[in-house]
Amino acid sequence: MSYSNSAKYASGHSSSETHTDEVFERLQEINYIGVTSKNLCRRADGHGKSFRESLDRTIEVLAVKLAGKDITYIELGPEPVKTYLIVSSLKKIARSIRYVGIDINASSRVSMQRHIGGVVGESNFYYLIGDYFNINFSDVQSEVGFSLEGSTVILTSLGSQEGNEHPEFIHSVYRRLTRPDDLIISELQLLKTLNHFPVFEFSHLPLWRSVSESFRSRLFGEKSSEYGTVLVPLVFDKVGVVQCAVSTERFFEPLPNGADVLISNFCLKYTSAQLAAIRHVNGFDIVFSVKTGDEAVVFQLITPGTDVKQ
Repeated sequence: MSYSNSAKYASGHSSSETHTDEVFERLQEINYIGVTSKNLCRRADGHGKSFRESLDRTIEVLAVKLAGKDITYIELGPEPVKTYLIVSSLKKIARSIRYVGIDINASSRVSMQRHIGGVVGESNFYYLIGDYFNINFSDVQSEVGFSLEGSTVILTSLGSQEGNEHPEFIHSVYRRLTRPDDLIISELQLLKTLNHFPVFEFSHLPLWRSVSESFRSRLFGEKSSEYGTVLVPLVFDKVGVVQCAVSTERFFEPLPNGADVLISNFCLKYTSAQLAAIRHVNGFDIVFSVKTGDEAVVFQLITPGTDVKQ
């Protein structure tokens, strides 16, 4: 049994707001660990870039490309930790910068306004509460009340959330919200062909497990369950078999509808070659790419081409 992100993240009443607050805080803690650790994602011998160094390198490249330009930073599924680092750096080199957050979770706005509004200025901070499934470029302009002409759009998909969607769909979202000269910042956890350990290591972090437990609690109260993660092979045209990491809560007693497993999260884990193929098939060019030392995470700057490759 699985639920959409709308069911898991959207707020609307007191109990759901408590849940979404908790989830946002847990994810913020995970991101804080990522950017403050000196050795996270280095190779076992201590060499290679850490997670933070890979992010910093991506920011450096981005800053060179955008120096002196007007920037509109659009974030899908906002989070304050990595975003603060990126926006603070871009603020120093840009002629101007505006921030637009798009989130189905209304609970995130207060934290994002506190962290990012202080960087770009309150008059340059905008927030859209809604599902990015149906939002396009003109919708953003209409909602925030300004034209994006003359401004370079930086669209972000951080925290491996790209892996939560079908590749054709998420690239269609990217295309609807950008133009050929705009850039998308992507962060994904990769799957090494002969080493799946990093995927399972991350999925069993206590903070990540608590996110799964929070979903279970919101939907089914304190019904007892056991947490686990499995890799499920899925076949994609022109790419092949892609592994999907599926986090589950297995109930000790079946629910009234007979189901005994809740899928609390799923995320596609591409190999490097598969990710390159996904970009090509969907008509996107990779402008820059950097992997962590252990090759478990990749940051990319991609841009939409003029059409989808056949």
